[in-house]
Amino acid sequence: MLTRQRIFVYEFITGGGLLQEPTAPQGSLRAEGAAMLAAVTHDLGQLPHVEVVTRLDHRLARDLLLDCQIELATSPTTEHEEFCATAASADWTLVIAPEFDSILHDRASAVLAAGGKLLGAQPEYIQRASDKIDTAQALLAAGIPTPLTLPLNGDLAPLANNHHGYVVKPRDGAGSLQVSIHRTLATARECNPPQRYCIQPWVPGVPCSVLLLCSPTALVSLKATEQHLASDGTLAYLGGTLPLAVERDHRARQLAENGARALGQPGGFIGVDLLLSADGKQDMVIEVNPRLTTSYAGRRCLTEDNLAQQLLTVMNGEAATVAWLDHQLRFDACGHTTQACRHA
Repeated sequence: MLTRQRIFVYEFITGGGLLQEPTAPQGSLRAEGAAMLAAVTHDLGQLPHVEVVTRLDHRLARDLLLDCQIELATSPTTEHEEFCATAASADWTLVIAPEFDSILHDRASAVLAAGGKLLGAQPEYIQRASDKIDTAQALLAAGIPTPLTLPLNGDLAPLANNHHGYVVKPRDGAGSLQVSIHRTLATARECNPPQRYCIQPWVPGVPCSVLLLCSPTALVSLKATEQHLASDGTLAYLGGTLPLAVERDHRARQLAENGARALGQPGGFIGVDLLLSADGKQDMVIEVNPRLTTSYAGRRCLTEDNLAQQLLTVMNGEAATVAWLDHQLRFDACGHTTQACRHA
């Protein structure tokens, strides 16, 4: 008989992390955060042995309808203490938060300090994956191909004369925020403050992502998706299409698994962003996201298996497999699909 488990799912943007702001959260981070929260709480709530609890910014209570136990976050002065208390009362805590400003790292650390148990990566893994320069160095040290990534305020001579241009992004960025494309190093250097940014050469290829289910004893890669990114110079995430052709899917998943392991011991949901080249000889890992990614909301619609249940299976040290439906699926940045979705 399965022991009943209480799982705390916390999404920072919608869960009270911005209570100190004068107005309720808006924009892409709220939309994507709400999509991930709704999808994973729904999937966990379908399991007969699981009780799901989440926290919600009281200003969003009428906008977000969730089928789980909800604790309202009403005060910025008590929000963190209440978060820790809920984490301490749960068997597992799944933290969904942006990497910037150490938000994800600090919340994961707070769960452990409160005596809770993370359904996700450990703080040391999060810290390395959250810094794009540290990530690139770890990947290169492990022999994983990745673009040269340098601090914007450092020596950029190794990047000179790249005729494809350059990508500038925050070292700890999330959600394509403050990403920009530049034709020359001179214009790239104008991003301020330069110490907050890193720079990479623009590399041609097909942007893809892979979501992994990880534990100390197992790693399961889900089907790769082709990412849809804005062409206006921001590289904003617009959604994706899956599955890829079989050969490309295999390449992407193998590279993602190797990339995730290069940073240490991955745990929980790990998202890996990749570029696949036309000939397969210049495939690269771009970033490792040490958390659930928005693509979960789309991927779950291409299988009759419960992906949240599969993560629990992996975290409990058991083998997990996912059976995929035989059709193509396109989804937007919030996981809304163009196909009928079993989990809708």
